[in-house]
Amino acid sequence: MRKEGANDQAQAGASRDSGFLISGRRHCNVAITILTKIIAGGLGSPPPRGSLWAQAGASRDSGFLISGRRHCNVAITILTKIIAGGLGLPPPRGALWAQAGASRDSGFLISRRRHCNVAITTQTKIIAGGLGSPPPRGALWAQAGASRDSGFLISRRRHCNVAITTQTKIIAGGLGSPPPRGALWAQAGASRDSGFLISGRRHCNVAITILTKIIAGGLGSPPPRGALWAQAGASRDSGFLISGRRHCNVAITILTKIIAGGLGSPPPRGALWAQAGASRDSGFLISGRRHCNVAITILTKIIAGGLGSPPPRGALWAQAGASRDSGFLISRRRHCNVAITTQTKIRAGGLGSPPPRGALWVRPGLS
Repeated sequence: MRKEGANDQAQAGASRDSGFLISGRRHCNVAITILTKIIAGGLGSPPPRGSLWAQAGASRDSGFLISGRRHCNVAITILTKIIAGGLGLPPPRGALWAQAGASRDSGFLISRRRHCNVAITTQTKIIAGGLGSPPPRGALWAQAGASRDSGFLISRRRHCNVAITTQTKIIAGGLGSPPPRGALWAQAGASRDSGFLISGRRHCNVAITILTKIIAGGLGSPPPRGALWAQAGASRDSGFLISGRRHCNVAITILTKIIAGGLGSPPPRGALWAQAGASRDSGFLISGRRHCNVAITILTKIIAGGLGSPPPRGALWAQAGASRDSGFLISRRRHCNVAITTQTKIRAGGLGSPPPRGALWVRPGLS
């Protein structure tokens, strides 16, 4: 993997809310370099060579994700426009164009590549608006109701090592179609804000079944066998992600508590316990598994609070400043087909450590 653009700096503006995700590694089956600027500001540097430049308009809220690399088993090029604005360039050849309507808030994610072990085509409409094109053949159509806030993600492909079909309804609305066979149905309650992610496939190297309830509501079904049950407290805002599968190259068990509440169960053996402080808003993600091609241990503290434990050996420690809103994601492992090191600063704050060698450093502004 060439280290093209390793020294490029995408200078963000002075916006307080700017955030970014960066990842670059050599000798990876999946080499992903992502430039993302989510809210406000702009990226002053051109994208790395070989990546598609999604030129956003003059909209203050426009954001984008760009990724393109050669010689990757998983080549993903993502165009995303989340809030307002627009993309001036057509999608890459062979990509599905999800034509959004005239809605100001419409957004979409598009990805399709040849000769990939993992071919993912995703259509997503997050807030309002609509998708003018039908889903790809063989994809499950998650028909949302008439709710203004309904959103969905759909993906299904043949001959993939990782076949993921995800249904998600984040805010309000409902899914009219049943989940695919073999998927666990996370029946949400009557809560307006309940949301869920469902995925289940046979004959996959990576079989991930995720149950997530993000804001309020509840999950009526027990977790799948072998999954760790992250019992949330009585907090209205508690949420969790659960995943456990046998015979997987990538076995990921994630415990996450995003806003308030708490996790009643200890982390799985071999996982790093990210002890949050007394902060109401603290949240964390924990994952650790043996015999995995991709071993990812993620420490994340999204809003306020702090992590009481040091990062795992070999992981890059992104020391946040004194900012209340600073957050970070850290991951680094040896002997992985997919070695991903991600640095992210979502709202305000800053990262005190330089990025790993070969990674693209997106220097934030004065946020």
